[in-house]
Order: sequence, then structure tokens, then C-alpha cells
Amino acid sequence: MSFSLDEFDCFSLSMASGSTLDTDFGVVVVDSDGDGAALQRPFDVWSYLGLQYSLNSTPLDGMVVYISVGALLIITVLLARTHPKQSVSFIFTDYVNQTGWKSEAWFYSGSPARLMEPKENVLRVMMGSAFLSTIAGFPMIFVLMFCIKTPDNLLAPIGGQPVSQLLLESLDFEALAIIGHLIYTVCMFAATICTLPAPSLVLCQRHLCVLFIVVALGSIQMGSTAAISAILGGGIVLLYVVYEIVLRASKKAQQMMNEPSPGQASHSGETNAQPNAAEQQSASPSSLSPPQRTGDITTQVRLLGRQESNFPHIFRDGGGGGTVSGQDLIIFADGMYTRGPPPTDPSRMVNFISNSIAVLGPSGAATTTIRRVTDTGSEAKGPDQALPFLEDQGETPSSHAIWPNENIATIQGGTIGVTFSEVIDRRLFRQQKQALLYNTPIEIHVQQPHAAGDAAVVSVSRPHKSLFLVGEPMFGSFVTYATDDYLYLFGRVSETDNPRSNGLKLARVRPADWANRQLYEYWNGQAFGPEMPARDDNGAANVLCYTQEIFGKHYGPGAGDIFWSDVYKEYILLFQSAGAALDDNCNHALTGGWSAPESIFKIPRASDGFSYAFHAYPNMSPDGKVVPITWTQDSKSQSCSIYTGEIVFT
Repeated sequence: MSFSLDEFDCFSLSMASGSTLDTDFGVVVVDSDGDGAALQRPFDVWSYLGLQYSLNSTPLDGMVVYISVGALLIITVLLARTHPKQSVSFIFTDYVNQTGWKSEAWFYSGSPARLMEPKENVLRVMMGSAFLSTIAGFPMIFVLMFCIKTPDNLLAPIGGQPVSQLLLESLDFEALAIIGHLIYTVCMFAATICTLPAPSLVLCQRHLCVLFIVVALGSIQMGSTAAISAILGGGIVLLYVVYEIVLRASKKAQQMMNEPSPGQASHSGETNAQPNAAEQQSASPSSLSPPQRTGDITTQVRLLGRQESNFPHIFRDGGGGGTVSGQDLIIFADGMYTRGPPPTDPSRMVNFISNSIAVLGPSGAATTTIRRVTDTGSEAKGPDQALPFLEDQGETPSSHAIWPNENIATIQGGTIGVTFSEVIDRRLFRQQKQALLYNTPIEIHVQQPHAAGDAAVVSVSRPHKSLFLVGEPMFGSFVTYATDDYLYLFGRVSETDNPRSNGLKLARVRPADWANRQLYEYWNGQAFGPEMPARDDNGAANVLCYTQEIFGKHYGPGAGDIFWSDVYKEYILLFQSAGAALDDNCNHALTGGWSAPESIFKIPRASDGFSYAFHAYPNMSPDGKVVPITWTQDSKSQSCSIYTGEIVFT
């Protein structure tokens, strides 16, 4: 998690303002003996600064339990210890307003911290959270009000904190009052520190920004309590300014992502009229997009529609392909076989698989054959799973997934296909945690059809459970390029602590040794050698450095492919970047010197979803002039589907 600059600055000031409240809470604990002695303000500020910057972020999951148990403890102890309690009329009918303002008012509460990961329906999330927080807060409010002993004392509370004054008077036992106060103090730290990323995930200038603001506020606090009170009021206003910034930024980003692709007409009266799945499935190919020139290369894109299968009602994602034994193949990740729409209805699901491989047909067929695949399986259960789990080595269908999202390279004269798919922990993925475990080497064989009209038979094996592990570059899981002498495996680096490390790294191995990690060589920025470079190395060993910031995160290249173009006599890299744009760049060598990526096409997306997993299929283009492409469109109402097109190089 990270922050954009404007959003972070406002959020920093509001959180720094909240931090001064933490120092006041700390003073109350020390000063709870009731002798009226106050700590010196410099001690407040500098002790807080030392504590704040000596702490790392604590997990928010743990804070949920702590806050819930702490609130229950305070409620229980207050009700048990307070005698006498206030009357019902005091709580619900007595009302005093000495502010000078009219009594009519409305309020809205909530924390902007959850908005740092923008989602759809942000307004609904904000309002829902505020509503639930308000409802959940009523029991605590009622308990506190019933337990007030001396209302006038709350106007000049100990340490400036009415809650602390109430605890001290109502519990009538200093030890319990201190414990209750500490619960509130930790909750305040959770609101100001623990919702921020760990220090290692935040750029240095962001730390310096917060430090400067806290020091400035602390200096003001030492000089004038009236001034700091005014600033704290401004900090509350800034919380709502953050809401405004996030909402406007989210709306702008959504408008940018909803722009129609070049050459794609919009429906009358709509700003983002993407055809739905049924329309694209039966639609004829679109016209070519306007020419896009990149250096000496000119490209145009034609949309071909939703990919179909011999089994109806398949919804899946992933992609990537190659030619094995004269048959063009395409490999997919998760797949869902249903009885028909809507696919999001669980009662319609027949079967679910972690991956599959389908046959496009004999090599050399028209590029438009990318629109239809032939799956192996049955009408009762749909496609078969292709890449097996190694259950005797701890992998299970319920806890693991094998997600192919890369091409298939061929060795041994084109008779063996190899690919390197990533294996993830589904349990961690559901918790939105780092779920990647390792990538696994896959060997693919194809048996030719016995008779005309029959489909080729694909068989798959895994020589080893894993090849490269989490924390290392996932060589081969971006793309593998085969020559007679070597297999070149590209590893994608993204979302590192240092954005300069993002890009592509490269390894190579002799084709006969493709599954033996001990025989791999790695590009270190100068030459190939036996030592693997670190994933986060400031880009020193990258063959391509590329990073793009979106919603405060820095991403490397998305899914893509690398191939040699006989048309232009150079290597071409096509990949998807953040915002679903298709970039390309060119090079005469695989080890570096790539041109700067340039966007050539905006990939279509559903109006209620996004697009990802772009792939090109140069193996299906004998002359390299027309290259088929696919991508996955995710839709909340239509699940995931593969869509097709072709890039025309002129």
C-alpha cells in the first residue's frame, strides 16, 4: 500500500494532528495520580516522536481483535464499578447547549485509510462503513453516559481528555483507570500509525514529510495550546478533504479507463459503451484502429470478439501459447464451466479447474482461428485440468492453484513444449496477502489426431515441483524465447520496495537442461554467469527497466510476449501496462538496449470490470505481419472471458 503525493500530504497532516492526541493520552496515564502536576510539553512531544519512530506497523488484523476485546472490557468494568449510574432521562431527554451555535447539525464519520486501495463503489463503501461504525458506537456511548458521575468535571478533564476523566471517577480505582486508558491509547496509535504502511514500504521523502509535520505541530503545541487546538480542528477538516481528493481521483481514473479504444465507436449517448459478452461473442471483426507509428514500425489493431470453445458457457482467464508438434496450443488459468448465464450465480456452476490447455488447430492456419479453441473434456464436466497438482508433495486443489500466464516455448525440433507457470496459495490469495509460492516447470507433448475431424491429444508432466521460489525473479513466468542454442527465460519484476528495480531480468539454459536449475546462467548487467541477481537490485541486472505508478503503486511490465520479427529484423516486446494500455518496444539483442516503450493501443474492458493477461501469438503468424492477440476481460456480472484480436504490422 502506498499513497499519491497530494493525498499523502493531506493524510499526513491529519494523522500528525491525531498524533498530538496520543501525547495527551500518554500524559494522562502519568498524571493520573490527581495531584495536578503536568508534564512539560517538550517531554510530551519528543517522547512521542521517539515512540512513534521506534515502532513498526502492527497488523491491522490483530488490532481488530484488540479493539473489540478492549471495548467489551471497558463496557463491562464501567457498568460493574459505577455507582450510582445516571438516570434514563439524563441520557435521552436532558440537553445542554452552551456553544452559541444552533442545535441543528448533521455528521459524517469514517476513516480515509481504507480508501488507499481504490475499489468500485467507493461512495457505497464510505457510507456503509460510516453507518456501521455509528451503529456499533451507540452501545459504547450509552454505557459512557450512564456512567458519568460529575458532568461539570468533563469540561476541564484531566489531561484534556474527557474519557480519561470519566474512567478515573467512575471506576474509582486508579489501576483500572490506567488500564482502561491504555486501551484507548493503543487504539489511538492504531488510528495514526498502524494504518500506515510499514517503513520499508514507504519512500524516504514520505517519512521525512510526516516527521517534519509532527515536529512542527509539536513545536506549536509547546508554544500555544490555543494554536494547536485550532490546528487540530483543521486536521479534522483535512480528513474530509482527503475523501474529496480520493473520490475525484477515482472518478478521473475510471473515466480514463472507460475511454473507448482507438477505432472503436461508442454507442449513442454513452461514454463507455463496450459491447457485452453476448454481443462480442457473435460480433464480426471490427475495423482496423488508426495507424500508430513507433519508430520505424506502424501498427493497427482489429478486434475479433470473445473466444469460443467446443464446450459452451466457459469462463476463464490467463492465456499464452505456442506450437508443439505442428499444433497451435493456448494455455489458460482458472476456468469455470457453467449451465449458462449468469456465470456469477453459484447455482449455475458445474465444474471449476485451476488451468487447462486447448488446441487452436494445425500450425499455419488463418490467424482468425484464435477466435475458437477445442478443449479436451466432457459435456458433463467441461474442460479437463491440464497441469496436475503434486498431492504427494503437499499440493491440493483446495489450497493451491497453478496459474499459467505465459507462452509455450518449443525444444527438440518443436516436439516438446515447455512453460513455467506460477503456483499460488489460494488461502493467502483469498486474504489478499502475498500468495505466490514458486513457479513450476511444465513439459507438454501433443499426439496428432488419428482421423480427420479428431482433436490432437495433449499430455502434460511436471519434472519437478518448483524451479524458482518466492523472493527470486520468476524466470520463465513472463516469457520464454527458444533458439537452437539456448532457452532464454524472462522474469518480471514488479511492486518492489525500490521502483527502479521493476522491469525484466533474464536467465538462459541449454534446451536439454531446461528443468535443471543448477545449470542455469543469469544476466548480471554485463554478462551471463552462475550467480542469480537479487530481485530488488535497483535494476542493475535488468535487461529492461520499466515502472509505472497507478493508485500509488509502482508496477513493472504486465503480461506480454517477445518474438523475432522477420518484417523488421529485430526483437519486439509487446506487453500490457497499468491502465490496460498495450506497449511495445524493439531491440536487436535480448540482453538490453530496448527502445523506450510506447503505447500503441488501449485494450477494451467491460464497463463493470477491467482487462488483464494480454498475450500475443507470433507462432501463428508465418510472415509476422499479422499477429493474433488475446486478453482477459473481467466483469462483475459476466465473470472472466478471453477476448481476441490481431495486430497488423505495416
